[in-house]
Amino acid sequence: MTINEKIAALRAEMQQQGVAAVIVPSNDPHQSEYIATRFACREWISGFTGSAGTAVVTLDHAGVWTDSRYEIQAEEELADSEFVQHQLKVQGAPEFIDYLAENLPAGSVVGIDGQLFSLQVYHLLEQKLGNKNIAIKADFDPFEKIWTDRPAMPGSAFYNHPIALAGVSTEEKLEKIRAEMQSKQADALMIEALDEIAWVLNIRGADVDCNPVGYAYLTVESAAATLFVDPAKIGVEVAAALQTAGVAVEPYEEVEKWLAEGEFTNIQVDPARFSIHQYELLAEGKVVAAEASPVQFMKAVKNEAELAGMRSAMKKDGVALVKFYKWVEEEAAKEGLSEAQCAEKLKEFRAEQEGYVGESFSAIVGFQGNGAIVHYRPQDPKAKKLNGEGMLLIDSGGQYKDGTTDITRTFYLGTPSAEHKKAYTLVLKGHIAIEQVVFPAGYAGPQIDVLARQPLWAEGMNYGHGTGHGVGASLNVHEGPINFGNKGVTGGTPFQVGMIISDEPGFYKTDAYGIRLENLVTVVEKYNNEFGQFLAFESLTLAPFEPKLIEADLLSVAEKEWLVQYQQEVRAELLPLLSEEEGQWLEQKCISF
Repeated sequence: MTINEKIAALRAEMQQQGVAAVIVPSNDPHQSEYIATRFACREWISGFTGSAGTAVVTLDHAGVWTDSRYEIQAEEELADSEFVQHQLKVQGAPEFIDYLAENLPAGSVVGIDGQLFSLQVYHLLEQKLGNKNIAIKADFDPFEKIWTDRPAMPGSAFYNHPIALAGVSTEEKLEKIRAEMQSKQADALMIEALDEIAWVLNIRGADVDCNPVGYAYLTVESAAATLFVDPAKIGVEVAAALQTAGVAVEPYEEVEKWLAEGEFTNIQVDPARFSIHQYELLAEGKVVAAEASPVQFMKAVKNEAELAGMRSAMKKDGVALVKFYKWVEEEAAKEGLSEAQCAEKLKEFRAEQEGYVGESFSAIVGFQGNGAIVHYRPQDPKAKKLNGEGMLLIDSGGQYKDGTTDITRTFYLGTPSAEHKKAYTLVLKGHIAIEQVVFPAGYAGPQIDVLARQPLWAEGMNYGHGTGHGVGASLNVHEGPINFGNKGVTGGTPFQVGMIISDEPGFYKTDAYGIRLENLVTVVEKYNNEFGQFLAFESLTLAPFEPKLIEADLLSVAEKEWLVQYQQEVRAELLPLLSEEEGQWLEQKCISF
């Protein structure tokens, strides 16, 4: 079926059920960012393959709401269909609701699959559409019928994540969770986020590409805990570990029965995860405490074992990256090398490292103008060969048994111009500003984000994406609740010692080049004195920057000192693990002033 034929099939179902519009989000019933192909309904109906975005189909319009990261990608992928791109003014905002409220007549019905809409989003829908006398049909799932070859639920087996890497046992984690529940006077807690379940139970899976998680629900009660999961996914070793921790196993679908018939009275749910479908299953009289999941905050603060595992993974990743970057420069000089070949070769170098599991996301390899497409895929129709001169942006990451990596470096094939060097150095200055900042405890990402942008702002330049996101320890490469927000200076989750976040400012010139420089950093204590606790960031990532793109005159003495010290650490950690030839390449990349 073409995209327009799919739209026609969807509209036929809409008309049959009296629905004037349907909203198709990007998530699954767990409100995941990355999902199994079974739940890729938005991608299937629209053809837009970006990881974030919402499709809305009315009887006379089809649109996809995306943010600036996907502007060019969405324009290209939607070009041959009825779908129109709507660019969000604020990243992540549900602006499609305003469109429906303004364009649907009173008395209309909007159809949604209630399993895919959290209480948080549903209440916003209800409020804004209700004010216009527009009703919501929350059990509208046409895809089971019109998506005739829809994939089945994934069935990968779970495996144990050893205590040496987890650092804390499942029993201890459950005890801490129950203490949090007691403080909220809850006798039951519903955990829906797949990475939270994996973290609590010290297990990992492979149901979702690039994320070591599996589909399941976890419920915790005062004296019980139950994992709702396909029993075929639980082997002997995992079953034994769960039994030791006092966790029962029930079929995945039985969670609905638990919600409807459970003996709890006060249930704590995360309103950003708990769906309207699940809410409507609860028996009358149940008290619902809508609170952010306590697990996301526990998981964000890494213990010593998790930090040690991340450092180990970074070292292995650094070795693979040196080998790869060196290979790219040599092969590009021969001409004929493609962006897609680079992405595949990078996987090969990482796969040589002990404990490698897979990519933490699909690698972004963008040459020249493709580097300006923030979430570019080298398999796109505009994929380039690395012929001639130009900026080369490579954003990639690996999943290892002991940690998760995410790194971006930008190189130049040939001789860069003054413009290229200036833009790169301004981005580098912003990157170093985050690495160097010392701040009082209690501050969060949105209050610090400005430091990464100020060098660019001073020149009338900017970038549209956030400066950084939390990262899991051998878990999801994007992890809440911390981030460097790119709008405003208030709110956010305060940083704590042990948290890990990316530092990745950038600059993009459409159809010309893209620059992004990313390290993962962990929060450390800098001072603790009569003025309070002060925090700082410590680099975890080990990889060189591109010396030919650094305009030394634009760097301050302090910035130069940071860069020299960082490169000394890179050399000290990686040189003993490299061949003589690889070591020589690394030495040439480590600039001195």
